[in-house]
Amino acid sequence: MISQSALSAFNNKIGKQDSRIHSLSGLKVIAIWLIFWWHSWLNNPPCDLGARCCEFFFVASGFLVYYSHKDTSSCTWKASFNAVLRKLAVMWPMHFLAFMICLLLLGREQIFSLSTLVCGILNLSLLQSWFNYEQVFFSFNGPSWFLSSLLFCYFMAPVLLRLIKKKKKAFVYFILAFAIRYTIEELEFYHPDTYMNLNIHVSPIIRLFEFFFGMLTACIWSMAMEFISKKLDSLNPHIIFAAASVCEASVLFLTYYFMLTKQNAWGRHIFSLWFCVLIFFFAFDAGIISRLLSLKPLRWFAGIQFEFYIFHIPVLKLVSRYIEPHITTSAVLAGISFAIIILLSCLYKYVLKRPSESIMKKILEKCSKYICE
Repeated sequence: MISQSALSAFNNKIGKQDSRIHSLSGLKVIAIWLIFWWHSWLNNPPCDLGARCCEFFFVASGFLVYYSHKDTSSCTWKASFNAVLRKLAVMWPMHFLAFMICLLLLGREQIFSLSTLVCGILNLSLLQSWFNYEQVFFSFNGPSWFLSSLLFCYFMAPVLLRLIKKKKKAFVYFILAFAIRYTIEELEFYHPDTYMNLNIHVSPIIRLFEFFFGMLTACIWSMAMEFISKKLDSLNPHIIFAAASVCEASVLFLTYYFMLTKQNAWGRHIFSLWFCVLIFFFAFDAGIISRLLSLKPLRWFAGIQFEFYIFHIPVLKLVSRYIEPHITTSAVLAGISFAIIILLSCLYKYVLKRPSESIMKKILEKCSKYICE
């Protein structure tokens, strides 16, 4: 039964753009949990979980964009602009709600200040990641910088897709993009604020490279899928499943090992490159770990993972303000916060999401028509 599902996993992905890669969804859920762990009261491991998970997310986002848009005929700037508007209609209502929670938790003097006004405007307009000032890009709901950078990646997706329309060029672009990304990080590390003024963690330019790495990985993966599909009939499904399971276990173990041991030895560009390897092997969705990552509980959580990410810092701030003075146990505080975040995420997704997105779409349509006129 399992071996046949491994075989069908290959067949289902060949030429079908609407099939989901459940193993990648499961990995994204794990990454969301790790981000929560990093920001909560739990003791953190000796590695920067926040940075590693963000690198993984941008690579995964680029992979999934290529996976969903193999046909580049519709990749125009107009289509890109409309796609960003659709993403904005989904993101912004949640972003606004999280922003208001964080705003109301500020003191009266902080709320009515010029710095709060400036940071608030940049935050609500999702421009905060373009400014290399921590008091700006981490203002209010700190993780919202991710939305700011991700929107830029989505906007640039058409030109990147057209660059690799010919799949064989993917290897050349991979080497070139990695070389540029490496050079930027080295200059920022050894000559800060000299040649350029980019923040390695939040800069949309930096994150665009990671996004592009993901797209290039998907392109190479699709070529591997085409090659493997020709060999499927001659391969025993049990061998496919066993080989995929060994690869997944090995890559996952190495990821764990590298995150713990290479924190001070590797730059972010190397970790981004390694996450390309991780995603490449799990995208086949054919081994035992992929089966575990595709279980229904993880699939369910994948449906609220975006809401969970947006709301986790506001809820942690609320718990810190009103519950932490009465409960000091870190595990209990983390457990209470986790439960509240899930409840708030479900409330938004199943009650508030549809009407808020509908209102936002109408506002954006009117704004776009006014601009075009």
